[in-house]
Amino acid sequence: MNSLKVGGALACHVARQRATHLDQTPVPVLYLASPGPAIRLTGMSFLHLGLGLLLLANLRLGAESFAPLTDAERLLPPTAPRLEEFVRYAEQGGWDKFTPLFRAAAQTAYASGRLPAAERWSYVYRWSELFAETEAHFIPHWMKEVEAAKAVHANLPRRYAPQKERLGLWLSPALKTWLLTHPEFSGEFFALLSPVDYLPEVFHLLDGLHGRDPARFARYARLALAIAVVYDLPPPPDWPHGQVYPASFPRPPPAAADAFDWWIRQDQLDRTYHPLERLGADDLKFVVDAAAPFNELEWSQRNVDLPLAQLDKAYTLIRYRPDRAAKEIYLWPDGAYTLSDIRRVGGICIDQAYFATQVGKARAVPTLLFRGEGMDGRHAWFGYLADNLQWQLNAGRYGEQRFVTGYARDPQTWKEISDHELQFLSERFRTLPAFHRSRIHQQFAADYLQAKDPAAAIRA
Repeated sequence: MNSLKVGGALACHVARQRATHLDQTPVPVLYLASPGPAIRLTGMSFLHLGLGLLLLANLRLGAESFAPLTDAERLLPPTAPRLEEFVRYAEQGGWDKFTPLFRAAAQTAYASGRLPAAERWSYVYRWSELFAETEAHFIPHWMKEVEAAKAVHANLPRRYAPQKERLGLWLSPALKTWLLTHPEFSGEFFALLSPVDYLPEVFHLLDGLHGRDPARFARYARLALAIAVVYDLPPPPDWPHGQVYPASFPRPPPAAADAFDWWIRQDQLDRTYHPLERLGADDLKFVVDAAAPFNELEWSQRNVDLPLAQLDKAYTLIRYRPDRAAKEIYLWPDGAYTLSDIRRVGGICIDQAYFATQVGKARAVPTLLFRGEGMDGRHAWFGYLADNLQWQLNAGRYGEQRFVTGYARDPQTWKEISDHELQFLSERFRTLPAFHRSRIHQQFAADYLQAKDPAAAIRA
């Protein structure tokens, strides 16, 4: 049996097993040997598989009837009717048949200096490439990326049964059409996408949220994207921190649809300090990662009356417990770990920081729990996104203790992010037109390198 080495104590191996499959042929099952017991079998639903077979049966209806792209079309952004036509024929003939056409259109526009058209065609090309990719190709590469990023943790599923079907089957034709015809969302998606995002589940979540109410999805698409890239995989067992017993804080994750509904309802009831449509998915992911259940977040809304400008005071609302610090009782000793209990009995710095982050998330304020070690010992504090969309990173952080760097977790990847990195990103340079243009050039340079055309990459 061949095995794939994945880090020191970590390994993947392939076992030929007979899995549930329409044609009853053996399907390779991949095992990610993580420390934890969680197991999930990933595979298409029978509905998605059935649709896929129907589409494959109509393969001959695709490229034969498709009107070729003209030279003039390649120099202009694709129109909505043309994109709808692409979806219709690619669903029948296979996205892999159309991907080279879209890539050539993007390169033609780029070589002609038509950046807006090149960008739009590049989104069509990149979506088509993802829709055409098979699970059997994606999952082994994803597993290697997870290991390389040191993002493996005990709660990750161990078992994966990649099917031969393409990732695009997780998305309805209606959602595919919406994605191709909304370049702003496409730009945000590809800018946010990480190599450790588990795309089968990201697509599955997006499709579920879109299918329930397409109009609401369109209005809150950034929220849907944030939920998809955070909820695609479970958080590590010590999320949001490890200084509480599991029995005191079970941490069951909410369903994606429930989370989507809850934050939209808070927004529509005017309970949020940041309107959801004001925030990008890269900010909203620090909202939807709330560890406290929704009933506790609602308790916070009723019982913590702090405006956004004074959110830093949520930290000191929790009475500090020097008795616990003196006795080195660092794990929560007082039963259920709820926001109301923390407020009632007090805690140490980690409890103060956790409480404050959840108070912010209850109001749709992106927050992060930071830890650091300075000359006087370890400490925890929090950061939040202020009204001016700048991160305030020192709430509860004591300057006299000279903490050099604070570390939090990015809920999209569950990797550490430093306060210095966050401060850099908070400069909002990504919104500048110059950055936008440079990102287009960078994308085409990477594409030329992938195509083994270094001369074109240098010109880009």
